[in-house]
Amino acid sequence: MSRAKLAHQAFLYDGAEQFAATMAPLVRAGIERGDKVVVAAKRESADALRTELGTDGGDVELHDTLEWHPHPADRLTAVQQTVAQLAPGRSLLALGEPIWHGSEATRREWARYESTLNVALVDAPLRFICLYDRSELPEGILRHGRGAHPELVEDGGVCPCTTFERPADCVRELDAAGAVPPPPDRYDIPFRGDQHSFRGALRGLALECGMGADRAEELVLASNEVVANAVVHGDPPVTTRCWVADGDFVCEVCDGGPGVPDPFAGWTLPEPGSRSGWGLALTRRICDALELTAGADESCVRLYLTLDQRLAVAA
Repeated sequence: MSRAKLAHQAFLYDGAEQFAATMAPLVRAGIERGDKVVVAAKRESADALRTELGTDGGDVELHDTLEWHPHPADRLTAVQQTVAQLAPGRSLLALGEPIWHGSEATRREWARYESTLNVALVDAPLRFICLYDRSELPEGILRHGRGAHPELVEDGGVCPCTTFERPADCVRELDAAGAVPPPPDRYDIPFRGDQHSFRGALRGLALECGMGADRAEELVLASNEVVANAVVHGDPPVTTRCWVADGDFVCEVCDGGPGVPDPFAGWTLPEPGSRSGWGLALTRRICDALELTAGADESCVRLYLTLDQRLAVAA
């Protein structure tokens, strides 16, 4: 029987052996139903599942989570595209493990992704089991894992999660958690309507802070999109502040308007041919994290780009 809509579940496991023993029967059942099965897990967990499945794993896509679309927004797009390519009547069984390396902002982005799945994939013929290794992860991440999923996988069965939180509330709480005041040694880049001058100043500052030239160009592109949105949709004044924290280059663009009303803005790509919605979608995919906040006097979009991508991957 094909699955009519999303079942979003969390599996909190203890090490690769338990992961493989619990997931292998579920994967075999999916194969027997005719589901497409895609797994993105830690390498040791993926290897253990491959061994457990044996010859049954021939039709399963098994990936190291560090290598399969290791950016939250890109991974969401990959899952959406996989669903879109399913034959009529077929379902997807996906096992996915977030990447909890990097800065606090990057971890918040993965947490945001987990909650966003409930909205972005709500009508997909999909059982999505998200993976959390209790033997390694701190309680704060495990607590969010429970809160982001309507159901839990326990002992091979499924039970409701009593701590599930409305996705919009969860995303707004994560955005608010990152809204700490800028440090005193921040660098303010004046914006007086000249985006060319703004881009040059931002590029120079990023290079001074140790960002690579190619990554600095991506930062300029992403920030320019946000500034353009603030000019068109926000209220003056538009202000830009930059600083370095927790290994990230942070660029905050603020204006006097009410802010972006949709907490999930930028997660899903617009329909082909659409003339709107591309700015934040592009920005979210360039940056390692993006946060939206709104206050009484100003609204802000805060962009985070890891200064050393090699360290982010190896962490």
